Amino acid sequence: KAIFCYRYLPSQLRASFKYDPLSVRAQIKSGWPLGLSAILGVAFWTMDGYMVSAMLDVEQYAIYKNGAFQIPFISSIYGAVTAILLPDVSRFFVGGKYQDIITLKRRVITNTAMLIFPTLIFCIVYAEPLIVTYLSERYAASYPIFMVYNLMLLGRFTSYDDLFIATNNNRYIPQIYLLALTLNFVLNLILIAKFGIMGAAVASVISFYFLIIVLFGKSISFIDGRAHEFFEWRKLATTLMISLGLSALSFFLLKNFIDWSALNLVLVSLLYIVVVYHLIIKMKLIEQDLLLSLLQKFGTNKLPERIFKRLYLNA
Repeated sequence: KAIFCYRYLPSQLRASFKYDPLSVRAQIKSGWPLGLSAILGVAFWTMDGYMVSAMLDVEQYAIYKNGAFQIPFISSIYGAVTAILLPDVSRFFVGGKYQDIITLKRRVITNTAMLIFPTLIFCIVYAEPLIVTYLSERYAASYPIFMVYNLMLLGRFTSYDDLFIATNNNRYIPQIYLLALTLNFVLNLILIAKFGIMGAAVASVISFYFLIIVLFGKSISFIDGRAHEFFEWRKLATTLMISLGLSALSFFLLKNFIDWSALNLVLVSLLYIVVVYHLIIKMKLIEQDLLLSLLQKFGTNKLPERIFKRLYLNA
């Protein structure tokens, strides 16, 4: 592929190209651990499905696969926040500004969690009607799998390998992934045999948190950091309590006094999103300037940006 792309480069660029074996070796040395980690990562994320398929019947496999997926847009939010707040990690490390890295990572973790937690908690609480509406009553048995599997998203609020890359310690990443993959295999083997498809979901969650805890612990050692320095526990706990309280209250009211129609689910979810994020912004649990940056980066028109400024920035 690289040769094909090179063939179609403008002639002036090809003429200036010089092969530098030292640079090539340096790139291979730093890049191969990332490539190997990507391969191990694919094996890690598909392990549960393969083992359910091998150990249980087709019907159980179908129920599992229709519940064992992460809410797509939520799992990608941390990448958007990271792109805004973490362009300077390598520069800070070279300059020995470890405290600046810790401060920046804390901002990423806190602000991403504020964006993720409310929607995630709502989807977990409303798992049954969401799965039934999305996949039909036939796959209603998939909703407990969905609830457990998406507990992983409570930990998807930052990149866990950025410090390895910034500090040129990539060689540790595949070792950690291999450990997590081995644990994943052993747990799936034991828990599927004992608890069926729910065992596979639990094994995936335990293995995931083992992976990120080890990655996080190793990465912060490169900058002499301590785990508690990266978390604003009051903000995280407040957001979780607000999200869980409003989700549970709306679920109770909808289940007992209205019905599970698709229209009612849409209306309740929209009302919930407006109320909970309004509270989070007003309580300053999230950085308002960051939200404005996200609106400017991903917005297709200026209306949401103008409304946000009018409501929260007095502009």
